[in-house]
Amino acid sequence: MGIMDWLFGGNKPENQRAVSDVQVLVLGDHGAGKRSIIHYYKDGCFVENSYGHTDKSVRCIKNSGNGETHVTFVFDESPDSVAPIFSHKKRDYAIILIVVDLSKDSFSDDVEKYKLYSAKHHSDASILTVGSKMDLLGDKSADIDRDVCLTSAKTGEGLDTFSELLDGVIAQSNERVQLRKT
Repeated sequence: MGIMDWLFGGNKPENQRAVSDVQVLVLGDHGAGKRSIIHYYKDGCFVENSYGHTDKSVRCIKNSGNGETHVTFVFDESPDSVAPIFSHKKRDYAIILIVVDLSKDSFSDDVEKYKLYSAKHHSDASILTVGSKMDLLGDKSADIDRDVCLTSAKTGEGLDTFSELLDGVIAQSNERVQLRKT
């Protein structure tokens, strides 16, 4: 035991903060705003012109009263390309984040496509669906399922709500993991 641990009780269980890891698979078509939304969640601001970035994952650390959560967001753009890559690795994703471009006429079909993929390959994962580009939605707003969190990078609408929803889903995921351990 080092002097600092002795002075401040660093190695005592009651002084150690819980650390958990959460894997989030981010699904959505190319250009839907996946990376923009995740970078906003991570950094609280948008990265200009993130279109075309090829990072396959983003990590961030979230602190709460219960400890520290290491969140890894893994990106993919099509269920057709995801299935052979991830299903054979048996990755255990706690959360599936579906990001759809609301300005596309096919956004409802896109949501359904990604939900079907998620149910087939990651049935234990929680699903959060986010619609991006709500400022371009126009008259199609009546066609949107109430379970879709609407966001806009241009206006900033819905982004704080998205962050709060994702924090809640992450907290629920951590609770499920703790229950399995006991």
